[in-house]
Amino acid sequence: MTEILIPIAIMAGLGIVLAVLLGYAADVFAVKQEPKVEEILLVLPGVNCGGCGFAGCEAYAKGVALNGASPSLCTVGGNPVANQIGDIMGVKVNAQEVMVAYVKCNGDCNKAKDKYEYHGIMDCVSAAALPGGGAKSCTYGCLGLGTCVGVCEFDAIIIRDGIA
Repeated sequence: MTEILIPIAIMAGLGIVLAVLLGYAADVFAVKQEPKVEEILLVLPGVNCGGCGFAGCEAYAKGVALNGASPSLCTVGGNPVANQIGDIMGVKVNAQEVMVAYVKCNGDCNKAKDKYEYHGIMDCVSAAALPGGGAKSCTYGCLGLGTCVGVCEFDAIIIRDGIA
């Protein structure tokens, strides 16, 4: 019987010692994070779109909390998110202006004429892959096929008068 109990006792003792060492190591090597970063992350929409100029929402939260980045850079969240971030940081946030796309050719469907009649897959990526970058005469213009509308999770884009 002792032939079984002694190895079991040794393994149990070894498990306890290793558990204590792991617990101590977890405290010593724990990564401390600014609490405001976590608070800001809870407010952000979590899209990781990069529209703020940072690599994602966590990078933006760190930028605001640790490096003084502007609380109003999140274009997806808009003014409500900016105000919440301002409250967390204790700063007043000015209302940001709603951003809209600028089309160089001033092109709705009446101004940006078609170079040819497109009958392919109704997708901007497919249409832009054709020679000339799509059917529109303006190379900067929106093709108006709505691929951006389909991928936007926040219903922030609509096609109106042939442009997004």
